[in-house]
Amino acid sequence: MATSRRSLLAAAATAGTSVLLTSGSGPAAAFGTDDAAGRTAPVRPGFDNLAADGYRVLEGQQVGVLTNMAGITRDCRSIVDVMHADDRVRVTAIFTGEHGYRGTPQAGKSEGDTIDRSSGLPVFDTHLRSGKALAEVIDRSKVDTLVYDFQDCGARFYTCNWTLYDAMVAAATARRRFVVLDRPNPVTGRQALGPVLDKKYASFVGREPIAQAHGMTPGELALLFNDRFLPAAAGRRVDLEVVPLYG
Repeated sequence: MATSRRSLLAAAATAGTSVLLTSGSGPAAAFGTDDAAGRTAPVRPGFDNLAADGYRVLEGQQVGVLTNMAGITRDCRSIVDVMHADDRVRVTAIFTGEHGYRGTPQAGKSEGDTIDRSSGLPVFDTHLRSGKALAEVIDRSKVDTLVYDFQDCGARFYTCNWTLYDAMVAAATARRRFVVLDRPNPVTGRQALGPVLDKKYASFVGREPIAQAHGMTPGELALLFNDRFLPAAAGRRVDLEVVPLYG
């Protein structure tokens, strides 16, 4: 991940400045990378790279996966189902947010705590839980590490961004590791655009002052949140690792 590019976008996303990047230098800059023959290489999201590495960053851990219906592999299988069937990783819980794990509830709704019928794993509802209340949910789950995998749309008001933020704050409070599986920003990362949130209007569609079109991937947002906002929100940074995307 290109630090210079991320620093520029972070500055733009938190200062209301539009920064145009004329060449793709980071994971959010484009959908794929052209090879010498002019072909576009496929994007490999974070989960692909996690699995290809044998889940080594999760070795010896009880893992909770924070995801939803978009947390799928390139052949459209749930990453939870894939991980749960693999002896190299121990998934013991699912966490989810707005719309629930399988995507059945409408906007602003969730499924509540339940049991996933496919895997038999407990599902912990994080929607509208934050701070100490969410940290207590993480404690109750007995997981060592939270793995986050949501597909963002590139906009500040998309609630998965703040599901990420709230979970990071809670994980820092509960002193758990936090791993983000990176995915592309579908509107690319060439610029940050639009007004920056005034903190007095903070809500679940915007917790912290970032631009309306932030120009970052979920992994880059997590790095920004951890660096700029978690020390004040949680009193410490979370033990964070981003599994990058390639392509």
